[in-house]
Amino acid sequence: NFADQDELVKLQLLSLAVKLSITQPDTVPLSKYVLSLARYDASYDVRDRARMLRRFIDPQQSGLLSQYAAQIFCPDKPKPTIQSNFKDRDQCTVGSLSQYIGSAAVGFRPLPQAPRAPVGASQREAVSATLVTQVT
Repeated sequence: NFADQDELVKLQLLSLAVKLSITQPDTVPLSKYVLSLARYDASYDVRDRARMLRRFIDPQQSGLLSQYAAQIFCPDKPKPTIQSNFKDRDQCTVGSLSQYIGSAAVGFRPLPQAPRAPVGASQREAVSATLVTQVT
């Protein structure tokens, strides 16, 4: 229910409605419905935003404004670049203390390189480890 939503949610819904009407013209009736719900909202911020945004989706009322709506609401943005903070620590085991502190911890042994060809079961070593638990 639109009336029960938080004010910030309502403002985001209004922006989404306009963006949808710009990118998907068949959603204009839905966008007009959302804007009409906001018209009688208790918050004056929501009412004012709805009144302003209505001009962007109704070309009869706005003239030039609706021509620039796509540039205003859906600008071409550069794609974000993702850089790892652990790029220089790729020799360390992922999630290890050595990777976290950025240098080899005491007793650090790097992982052996993975074989390129599958290794048969008879060639693999079975490591038996005993787990000693203390009950206190």
